[in-house]
Amino acid sequence: MTLAEIRDWVSIVGGLAGLGAIIFTWITARSSANASEIEKVAKAQGETERRVDYLENEFRHLPDGQSVHNLELSLSEMRGDMKELTASVLSVARTANRIDDWLREKTEVKQT
Repeated sequence: MTLAEIRDWVSIVGGLAGLGAIIFTWITARSSANASEIEKVAKAQGETERRVDYLENEFRHLPDGQSVHNLELSLSEMRGDMKELTASVLSVARTANRIDDWLREKTEVKQT
């Protein structure tokens, strides 16, 4: 091999090495950019998981559909009971008013 051939081969190898370095740099630069994006997504996912865990914990304390239905039925029964009590109290109030009126009339008759 002559010096000119060696120089040609060295320039070809150097060019290929430079091209390889450019490709390697481009790939690793994209990889580090992707790594930062992946880190952002991981943080967002962690925050979302925390919020979902919080909500699941809060929902455990809430009544289920059957419990709400049972409460509605109980309230309906209580409304009926309250109507009966109201009617009974009104009856007692009317009786008390009549007794009061009778006593007042009796007192007025004695005073005259």
